[in-house]
Formats: sequence, C-alpha cells, structure tokens
Amino acid sequence: KQQFTEGFMAELSIIRHLAAKVEPTMLDYRPTEKQRSTAELLNYLGHIFNLGADLVVQGNSNNYMELAQKAPVVTLENFDSVMEAQAEDVRKKIYDTTDEAMEETIEIFGWSASRAMHFMGIMKWAVAYKMQLFLYLKVNGKPELSTQNLWRGTDPAPKA
Repeated sequence: KQQFTEGFMAELSIIRHLAAKVEPTMLDYRPTEKQRSTAELLNYLGHIFNLGADLVVQGNSNNYMELAQKAPVVTLENFDSVMEAQAEDVRKKIYDTTDEAMEETIEIFGWSASRAMHFMGIMKWAVAYKMQLFLYLKVNGKPELSTQNLWRGTDPAPKA
C-alpha cells in the first residue's frame, strides 16, 4: 500500500504540475470534435480517481453515473486544491481497504480482477491522462515542456 500510494501520489503531483502550465486561452482546445476540451479534461481529472476508488471499495460499477453526476465542477482556478483533496481521499480509501479485501475478486466495467488490480488500474488512468494533458500543452504552444515535466513534474534547469 505504501509503495502504491507513493507512486500514485507522484503521478497526481505531476498532473498538478502540468495543470499549472495551462493558460485560460487553452481551455477550449480539443484535438477533435469528439475528444474532451482542456477544460473538460481538467474537470474529469478532478474527480475520476476518487470516483474510481469509490467503485473499487464498493466492489462494482453499478452507480458510476450517479456518482459522476455528483462530482464537483473543477475549474482551472480550483484544480490544484481539488486534486490535493482527491489525492488524500484516494490514499485513505486504499489504506482503509484490508489486505483480505484487496485480494477479493470484483467486477468493474466488465473486468474481473482483485481489488488490488483495480486500484492499479486507477494508477494507469493517472499515467494515461497525464500524458494527454502534456500533449494538449505541447500542441498549445508550450514547446519548452520536456520529459522532465512529464515524468518528474519539475521544470528543467535553465540552460547556461
């Protein structure tokens, strides 16, 4: 649990670092008509990990839509604080899940696996959506962003 939560918290920290690079003029950008805009992506990132953890704890995805509709609206202005709170909520849910419950097989969105594997799935979401946000930033005029921003969540040192 400790190693997983440390890794997961690092991914959320990187997402927060990248989101701090979003400018208001970028919020309406969407790569294609059917993909999320930057604003919609930030809103989604602001609740999906906590919602996913709720489903894992409950052991099913039956009330996904109900929970998603109750999610708070996330904006560029409140994104960082929402993500900080979400990280702590997910951490608590993981630590509150017993080792025995982690081994139980549950089905979420048609995928049967242990709760532990479903929590790993949430980590995969963080990595995937982090990359999506990074690419949105690059396309929107942030060529200075590098792999250091993406994988460590820090700006590269200025070149001499």
